[in-house]
Amino acid sequence: PAIDKIKELPGALRRRGKTLDDWRSYLDAVLTHFVRANGAISISRNLQHWISPKAKLKSLVGPEEQTNRDQSLQAWPNGYFRASPRSHPVALIVHGLGLDLDSSADRVDLAECLSMAWHQIQPTFSADPERRVYDLSKSFVAPVTSAFYCASTRRILDAAPFGLTPYGLQDKTGQRRVASAVLMPRHPEPLLGRHDIDGARPPVSRWIECDAAVTDLRNRGAWNNISDRIALFADYARSAEHSAQQASGRLRRYERDFKAGRINILNCSTTMEMGVDIGSVSSVMMTNVPPSIANYRQRVGRAGRRGQAVALAFTFCKDRP
Repeated sequence: PAIDKIKELPGALRRRGKTLDDWRSYLDAVLTHFVRANGAISISRNLQHWISPKAKLKSLVGPEEQTNRDQSLQAWPNGYFRASPRSHPVALIVHGLGLDLDSSADRVDLAECLSMAWHQIQPTFSADPERRVYDLSKSFVAPVTSAFYCASTRRILDAAPFGLTPYGLQDKTGQRRVASAVLMPRHPEPLLGRHDIDGARPPVSRWIECDAAVTDLRNRGAWNNISDRIALFADYARSAEHSAQQASGRLRRYERDFKAGRINILNCSTTMEMGVDIGSVSSVMMTNVPPSIANYRQRVGRAGRRGQAVALAFTFCKDRP
């Protein structure tokens, strides 16, 4: 919402005929591809694990401040001593406005844009002055009705500042920098899960086959069979890994969820660490042939131990007897 309320435009954009929508789109892209991409977000480390386990959380410093080689800080670029053409905030302005970094006048314009961007995104940050990070609670979720197609990644983007994709900025020919506008499909039953799914799926299937927007995205490679399954609210199976490398508390939780039916497939190593405490197992699938008969018996023996009338063991093997 803070980005949507911005009314002031840098003079460098006005002189080149750019609009307020161009500038808002730029700020949105910078928040995604620079602030969030560098881990400058207000989030607990437990939640951050699910976003990017290996990434380190950082805090931003302004365009005129120094990090003093502190690895927990990320410097905001400026138009002079921090103006790497590979940095998204810099590259989008340089290519979007056609700036020449060898020109002192263009350097001034770049510095103006970067400085104004830094100050205008401050309302999106957390209230802690010691940690300049993006506060996710200040964002909101909205449906994307008009989007952009990225030729470099075949992704659909919600924003393409100056008609550029953030993923193709380093393309020397410039062909992969351009993002083309696309109209997003409108699902006929977006709340399909609240209805009789089996009865509602046939109309959705016909919509998938006939809708012009779906066909356009499919031809571009941006809509695939997984998109079809999502649109149809297809059933899915939940899988989890059960091995000695997992924490014991997590393994017990997996076992409880498996018994309750909340986990459909429990993957385990060939040594079968899960033992006999997993409960009633009716089927065992092996992705390779065990090295000996004893190993085979050990594995398939996990199925049918609780007196089931029928138990199944299924083995994938290569076609070489």
